[in-house]
Amino acid sequence: MIDAGGPSRAPRPMDLTPFRSLLRQRLSQVLARNAGVSARLRQAHGLPEDWEERVTLLNEEAALDGLDPDARAEIRAIQTALDRVDDGSYGSCARCGSFMGEARLRVLPFALTCVSCTAG
Repeated sequence: MIDAGGPSRAPRPMDLTPFRSLLRQRLSQVLARNAGVSARLRQAHGLPEDWEERVTLLNEEAALDGLDPDARAEIRAIQTALDRVDDGSYGSCARCGSFMGEARLRVLPFALTCVSCTAG
């Protein structure tokens, strides 16, 4: 059976490792796109090269100010998704609690809501 990405009431257990990796890769891409700003932020704020430490520090508003609004929003969304992976809520719609579907999460790994809630 193919998962069409629609909601279902009971979240299925799934291996979150690929999603964690995908989120980390997306975060690296955002930071790479903003490499100039990222380098200036590291110098100004003493940010480490390690991406996990960098994200923790980038959550501070002052560090994010140097990034364009889209990059700031994407970094926050990715960090929220990584936090949801850690707390076990990843894959559940933040609005209705339904499982979002692996297909949706592959397309938009930092989605917070299912297709139905997003449309409604």
